[in-house]
Amino acid sequence: MSPPIKAQDGAGDAYHFAIETLAGGLVGGLGTHDCNPRNGTSSLGIGIRPENWWRGYAAEAITLALRYYFAELRYQKFSPASTASTSRHSVSSRASVSPTKVASGG
Repeated sequence: MSPPIKAQDGAGDAYHFAIETLAGGLVGGLGTHDCNPRNGTSSLGIGIRPENWWRGYAAEAITLALRYYFAELRYQKFSPASTASTSRHSVSSRASVSPTKVASGG
């Protein structure tokens, strides 16, 4: 991922990241929202260009972001920022992610 851009809302730990290929091509973006360092909670949104779906970019970007927020910033819980949809199906999740789930791969 390229260097982060501070989120417009000025909320402390909220950032927007560009997701790029090793050659520098734009794949999509990832953003953290509603960051609350006191409670250790936040939400995360991601968008991948359709031509890059199903190639593992989203999984890798989310894993990197969550590892940073959990290990370095000491966040404890992330929730999805919105509903994601693809041409094959729509996904709406109320699931949250904790540091234990990321470490164990679950």
